[in-house]
Amino acid sequence: MKYLISVLLCFFTFISAISIIPFNAEAANIVKTSGNYKYHIIDNETVEITQYTGNDEKIVVPSEIDGKSVAGICYPFIGNENKNVKSVTLSEGIKYINTAFYNCPNLVEFHLCKSLKYVYYDFLNGTAIYNDKSNWDGKVLYYGGWIAGMDVTPESDGTLGTLTIKEGIKKICSLPDFYSGELNNGYTKINIPASVTSFPYKTLSKNQKNLTEVNVDKNNKRFSSRKGVLYDKRMTKLLCYPSKKKDEVYKTPQSLRQIKKYAFSLNQHLKRIVITKRVTSFPRGTLDLCIALQNVNVSKKNSKYASASGVLFNKTKSKLIKFPVSYPKKTYKIPKSVKKVCAASFMFSNIKKVIFNKNIKTIGSVAFYGCMELKTITLPKTIKKIGHEAFGWGYKYYEGVDPEDDVMELIYGVHFKFYKNSAGEDYYQYYMSQEDYRGIWSYKYLKQK
Repeated sequence: MKYLISVLLCFFTFISAISIIPFNAEAANIVKTSGNYKYHIIDNETVEITQYTGNDEKIVVPSEIDGKSVAGICYPFIGNENKNVKSVTLSEGIKYINTAFYNCPNLVEFHLCKSLKYVYYDFLNGTAIYNDKSNWDGKVLYYGGWIAGMDVTPESDGTLGTLTIKEGIKKICSLPDFYSGELNNGYTKINIPASVTSFPYKTLSKNQKNLTEVNVDKNNKRFSSRKGVLYDKRMTKLLCYPSKKKDEVYKTPQSLRQIKKYAFSLNQHLKRIVITKRVTSFPRGTLDLCIALQNVNVSKKNSKYASASGVLFNKTKSKLIKFPVSYPKKTYKIPKSVKKVCAASFMFSNIKKVIFNKNIKTIGSVAFYGCMELKTITLPKTIKKIGHEAFGWGYKYYEGVDPEDDVMELIYGVHFKFYKNSAGEDYYQYYMSQEDYRGIWSYKYLKQK
């Protein structure tokens, strides 16, 4: 299933999570100038500095421009190589750095402010500070209590090996993204010290496809771990189940109440997940492309979720939430109780035939996206709404002699059966009007009874 991992990595890139950094896309098109600084407006009270255009040796980045507060600085900041810059000071009030100072080769001092909430993990890349190896601790450059640089040179096995974060570091805002290009292997283990209070766990499952374990110091007051799985301190929230952890069965702790979005995404080994009675939060995306998953089993005492034949439902089974990607049977008949097939519920599964009951009213967006074995779809007239690309593209992966020769080919070939003047016909006609689908799908009208 190598092609499935590649496809979902692309899919995650397309629907990547909204950044925590404030940004107004419309205002970003309007660049203003004040002295040696260019900026764009975030809102009525704050701005973001985009560039310094002067040639001073010492830069003091202001916390206010034209009567508005400076929230942060972003790329490129130093637009052209500026060999004059030797010192940068951030004024108190600035909250983030979302750039790297690539164009400051002689920068030897960087004074951070206490108000910082976010820093780009590689923000000192290209500076004299970065290039001085005496400032490094192994493969990590620490500066002013933050991670300021990371060496992403692969180990002999092609991964980045173990990342051990130094005690004393409190906030880790970002890690290298390994879902595209050459940097697609990431770390195998991550060790978190007692001092860390903030960690970008939401990106681990999506970006670290070779991660086998996350270990947290027992004295950490914010996070905890058990058998390489990352939780909050009280183990009420599951934050990350590593993508390459090799266990085939996982049972949530009895204390667990929430499973965070994408917590299991891209796991390559899990075949069965057991959800205990207190779990009440299971967001869309939680099990995206767990390529070996065959069964999801829910405790009968759970008040919000239920399972039947290894498929996840809400408690009343009126909503089908998640169908395992590697379900052991190729034909599935949706129970009569189901009225809604939820968004992304069957996405990338290997199912060949789905039998819809006559009580279903809604099929959610991308519900059957990438189900390449599903060649024929018969839609009952009771369906009133079909979401965006519910039966979207499928892909086939061809591995070349060299990695650069790998090819991903779109596969369509779906035959629809539906009634005239139904939601099924509306869906078909809408997508057939688009060039990508035109002439590829086929259909047949069902006879009215």
